[in-house]
Amino acid sequence: MKKQKITMVQVLTIAFIVMYIIWERNLQLYLTENNLENTYASRRDLTVIIPVLLTLIFISVRQWLKRHDD
Repeated sequence: MKKQKITMVQVLTIAFIVMYIIWERNLQLYLTENNLENTYASRRDLTVIIPVLLTLIFISVRQWLKRHDD
């Protein structure tokens, strides 16, 4: 079995997921400490984060499957 290298997009995807988890945790702590509601109006950041995250995951899985088939 050949050792597969991960692509730059896959590294970026992993880094983005880790940063998103840290961001989400800190934001949840901030919202609870300040007694703020977790509503769509207060979470407009998700309109940018979620599509970018889904796109990166889709591209990474597609690259992995393409290399896995070879």
